Amino acid sequence: MIFNTPHTRLQGAPPAFVEPATAPNLQDARAWCKALAESHYENFHVTTWLLATRIRVHLSSIYAYCRVSDDLSDEAGDPLLALSLLDEWEQMLHEIYDSPASVRHPVLIALAETIHACGIPREPFIHLLVSFRSDQAS
Repeated sequence: MIFNTPHTRLQGAPPAFVEPATAPNLQDARAWCKALAESHYENFHVTTWLLATRIRVHLSSIYAYCRVSDDLSDEAGDPLLALSLLDEWEQMLHEIYDSPASVRHPVLIALAETIHACGIPREPFIHLLVSFRSDQAS
């Protein structure tokens, strides 16, 4: 799902992952994450229908964060661009914890709800980015 507004951050990323200039509402952000989880070439969505809806929505936002992180790393086509995108993505992640009102990316809007509802610290999300950065060095 691509939002029809000018984009700002994550320039050079796959077009669907570039941050929109205007933040979507929570419902649209959740729909974006759900669509990503259900449409990606991997089989994540097959297992999620077994979960309760209240859990599924949070799992979709976590999956979307992981999927975008992986794609920023793998699909950039250039290790330096991938590292730059991962750095910017991490800065955007920190905004969830430090200045949530500035969050505009649909994945991060949905993830912010999950983080606050489930009390998830930032470290697991950062560790994931560390692993993707190390992939760029090899």
